[in-house]
Order: sequence, then C-alpha cells, then structure tokens
Amino acid sequence: MDLPSWIYYSTLIVSALGQPSKPSISANPSIVPEGQTVTLSCISSDGNPVLHAWRRNGEEVTAGTPTNTSKTLVITNVSRADANSSFTCTSTDQNNQTSEKSAEYNIFVAYGPDSRVSFYPQNDYYVLNENTKLDDIACIATCNPSCTFEWKNSAQAGVTEKSVLSIGVVDRRGAGNFTCTATNPVTKVRSSSSHITIHVRYGPDKALLNASKELAVTEGQRVSITCSVDCWSTCPVKWSSSTTSNLENNKGDLVIENVNRTMSGLYTCSAYNNATGRTVQNSTQIFVHYPPAVTMTLTPANPIEGQPLDVVCNASGIPAKYVFTMTHTLGGVNIPNSHIRNDKTPTSAPEKRIHIPRAVLQDMGTYMCYVHNRISDQKGNLHKSAALEVRVSVKPSLLSETRSFVTSTGKNVTIKLPIYSLPSVNAAWFETPRGLNLSHPTANYFIEILHEPVVATFYGTIVDMSASVLTLIIYSVQEEDYGDYKVWLRNAVNVTQYTITLTKETSASSLSLAAVLGGCLGGLVVLVVICVVVKCMCCKRREPEPEPDDNEPQRDQTIEPRHIQIVGSLDPNDDLAQTREKRPVHS
Repeated sequence: MDLPSWIYYSTLIVSALGQPSKPSISANPSIVPEGQTVTLSCISSDGNPVLHAWRRNGEEVTAGTPTNTSKTLVITNVSRADANSSFTCTSTDQNNQTSEKSAEYNIFVAYGPDSRVSFYPQNDYYVLNENTKLDDIACIATCNPSCTFEWKNSAQAGVTEKSVLSIGVVDRRGAGNFTCTATNPVTKVRSSSSHITIHVRYGPDKALLNASKELAVTEGQRVSITCSVDCWSTCPVKWSSSTTSNLENNKGDLVIENVNRTMSGLYTCSAYNNATGRTVQNSTQIFVHYPPAVTMTLTPANPIEGQPLDVVCNASGIPAKYVFTMTHTLGGVNIPNSHIRNDKTPTSAPEKRIHIPRAVLQDMGTYMCYVHNRISDQKGNLHKSAALEVRVSVKPSLLSETRSFVTSTGKNVTIKLPIYSLPSVNAAWFETPRGLNLSHPTANYFIEILHEPVVATFYGTIVDMSASVLTLIIYSVQEEDYGDYKVWLRNAVNVTQYTITLTKETSASSLSLAAVLGGCLGGLVVLVVICVVVKCMCCKRREPEPEPDDNEPQRDQTIEPRHIQIVGSLDPNDDLAQTREKRPVHS
C-alpha cells in the first residue's frame, strides 16, 4: 500500500466531510454610482458550493426582492440607502454542511452633490462697512465620497478650493458675487453654482474734477464741470459757489449755459456718504474773462488855458492786462498830439493818462481811447473804446499876424479879424486914432462878429474849426481915420487887447498893373540887348538879372485872413504864442 496516497486520500475524505470554509464577498463595480447596478459575489475557497444564502442587515434575502440566491447577488437601481446596508453570505456544500457567514460588506455608493449647494449661515446677501470683519461662510453639499469645492469671485477667478470662504476684514475690492460649486470626485457630477453677494460700503475718499484748480472761461461761454466720487452705495454730490447761490445740480455736473462776469468765484463740489459718515470736497476757481469796460475822465473837468490838463482812460476787464491806444482828433482829422505816447506792450495798470502841463487851444478836440485785453466780446470785437470831448477855456485871441492895412482916402475899407474865444466873446470894441470908442455901428463905422469856419493848424496838422470873425467897415476913409486902432476883446476868462494900423496908400503903391508889366517887359528887352552885346564882345562878365518888383499895389479893400497856423498859446504878449499868415492878404 502506497502511504502518501492514502494520506492524501484520507485527507481529502476528512476535508470533504468537514464544514465549508468561510466565504468572502466582492462587488462589481466596487464603487457604484447612485442609480446603477452592482453585482455581489459570494466566494468560497472549498470549490463550488451547491447553495449560497444572502442576508441584508441580518435578514435573509428571499426571492421576489431585487436579488437571487445564487452565488451572485444583483442589486439594481442602487440608492444611497444601500450604502448603509450590511451584506453577508454563507455557503452550503453537498453534504449540507454550511459555512460560517462572511464578513459584513457595505456597498460603496457614490452619490451627490444635489442640484444646488447651500450656505451656512443661511444668508446669501451681506452688506458691511469697509474694514469690518465678515464671518466665515460654509458651502454645504451632500456627497459620497466627499465633494470637492471651488469658490470664484465676480471675475471668475478662483478664491479658494475649500468649502469655507474666509474673507476676514473686507475692503472695497472684496465686494461682489462669490460662487460656490461642489463636484463629486468619483462621478465628476457638479452641482449648479450658487452665489452670495457681498456689498461693501466705502468712501468717498476724494472728489475728482475734470477741470484744473483754476479755470479761465470767456463771458458768454458754456461751462461744464464733472465732479466724480468713488463710493458705495450712494454719495449725493452738491455744488456751492462763493458768488452764485442757485446751484441745484446734485448729479455731479456743474453746468452754466451762459456764464457772465458776476459768476467768477470759487466753486466747491461736496459728496457725503451717510453710511460711512464721510464727506469730501474739491474746488476750482473760475475766472470769467471779459473785454474791458472803458471810461474817460478829464481833470480838471473844465480846463483853462495855461493850466495843467489830464485826459485819463480807465479800463476794467479780466484779465487785467491792457493795451491802450489813444488818439486826438478834431473834425475827424487825426492830430499828432505830442503829449500822446502809445505803447503796444500789455500793462497791468488800469489806466492810461495824457498829461498836458500847459493846456492850449490846440489841445481841444475829441480824445478816443481804444483798449483790449485779448478778449473779444460776443460779437467778435476785440477793441473797446470811449470818447471824450475836450474844450479848453481860452481868452479871446486874434488868429492872424496881420496887423497893418492899407487903403485910400475916400474909399470904404473892410477889415476882417479871425478870433477864437471860449467862452464866446461877450464884448468887443475898437478905439480909433482919434480916441473914439466903437462898440456898435455908427454912420461912419460898421462892427459885427459872426461865427465862421476857420482853417487852423494843430500840432502841424491842418484842421477846420469853428471860430468867429470880427468885422470893421470904415466908410469913406478920411485923413483922421489913419493910424493905430486898439482892438479890445472880452470873455468870461479875460480881456485881451491888440493893435492894428490903417495906413494911407502911397504913390508907389498906386502904380497900375499895366505900368508894372510894361516896366518888366522893358527890363527884359534891355537884358536881352545887353546879353547880345556881351556875347559879341566875347565878354565873360554877365550882368545880374533885375529883382522882381514886390511892390505891386493891392486893390482889394477887404482883408480876410484865410489860413491861420496856431503854434502855441494865444496870449498876444507871449513870444511863444504867435500866428502865421499862410495866404497873402490884400487891402
């Protein structure tokens, strides 16, 4: 007998007759998504048992349940409740020997997250002041295995991959929407995103203007200044002005449709946050530029000949940088007054002054002042102007140097003397060579004063001016009428006295024009003869031509000086104050 074979046989017999070994349970798949099917297998090491028994939570699994009694137990439509069940199995062999029950087996059911996550605290809207602490916020989801979490901010940037959002002390940058999403790491199922909203009350820190600290505008323009503040939730903006009280715009925009010069001043924007209790301000100084207003004054108001005279031009505008141009005209003719000095350089002085140390007649006329400060008015005009009429009070003055007149006995003679007086002459009379005072017409004399235009020269320029002509007519001149006549003129300023002379016509002055022409012609013939003789004699010497005869007799008995040049004061006793006769006077 072969012993090893027996032993083996005996061993087999003993094994066959003993209790089956303890089985184990395996699952396919090992991790079951909720709603799927799983197969549990009861595995024995003793070969192929003929019968298996399954128990769930200690209770036998019978037919009719979603299982069977075979080696495998099939569970369909697995739910998360199945994950909490314990499964065991036993094996029974042909000898009706039953094994010990297997170790308990729990199905690994993968489930979650649900469609939406929840939060703790159960609040999805927060409003806090800046620099205060926000408590942690937990994102909750039911998952197996445990879900992973992701928090994102409003910019979809990741904030944390933890379930708890910890912001701590909040600032304005931390405001916004924060979204939480849960994901099952096995099934990759993602929840719908849920978000919380965090508002941070802050500001205002400062007010910003879209204008500089100093703003220059031109009168009539539109002004628009925006005041911007950064704050939450709302910061009402209000404007105030040091000069304008009706500013009711609270939208941050200061709008003035048609700015005028009275609106220059400091404009302040104020913003207030009633949540934070903070107030900020910002200001701009508005300068309204406008062309100058021009006025002229005269000092003294009623100038008198010989006294100082000031013509002053005043300007008031913004900016206060002026260019003055002053002119002097009479009857529309520009007079180059030597006292006027024009400078094109801008000046900050608000006035320009013409100072005349000693006023004279030629200083009368219209003074114009043109001013600009580079700011045009609403019609586009750059220069502003003012005019001033200047009249110098002077004593009566004789405007002609002609003092001697010639006539013949028995003839009528008319003597015209141009005079200027301001105020007008209130008395005029003559004293004849015989001592007779003439102030009114008589049988032998006629006297009158008439206003007539006179041509004069002011500072080298010919002008027309209104003056008076004193006329004296002597009827049938006699011997006693020849001699010196004193002329007296009086106005409210003073009395002046002049002397004119009436002389008798001499024989030389009685030559006829024909005689003069005949003499000139005869002299010319003699000169020609002399030249021929000299040439024939080859003589180098030449006789001088005769001088023209200046003693042509004057026949016109009316003396009318036409053109008077005024070169200074009209005081006849002043050597600097003389008149010049520009055209010949006939008597």
